[in-house]
Amino acid sequence: MIDHDTAVQPEAEGDTGAQPEAEGMNDFSFLPDGLQQELKNKGITEPTAIQKQAIGPAMEGHDILAQSQTGSGKTLAFGLPVGLRLGGPTAEKAPRALVLT
Repeated sequence: MIDHDTAVQPEAEGDTGAQPEAEGMNDFSFLPDGLQQELKNKGITEPTAIQKQAIGPAMEGHDILAQSQTGSGKTLAFGLPVGLRLGGPTAEKAPRALVLT
C-alpha cells in the first residue's frame, strides 16, 4: 500500500515490505518519446512522490494500492503503467486491467 506518499509494497515471504525508490524514476525517460513530449507540453517534467513510488512496481506487474492527496499525480501513477503494459488492441476478451476509484 502506498499511503500519503509513503511506499509499502505487499510483503513476500521474508520481505520487510519497505521498498527503495524505483531506479530511473527521477524522470520519464522510460516512456516513448512522443508521450514524454506530451507530458512536457503539459508542464509535467518529473515524477511526483507517488509516481516515483508506484510506477516501477506497477510496471513490474505488482498490484498497487495508494492513497494520496488530490492533485498528487495518482492518475498518471496508475495510468502510465496500465497504458504501457496493455499496449494495443488484442483479440483476447478477458479483462486486462482493473482500476477501482
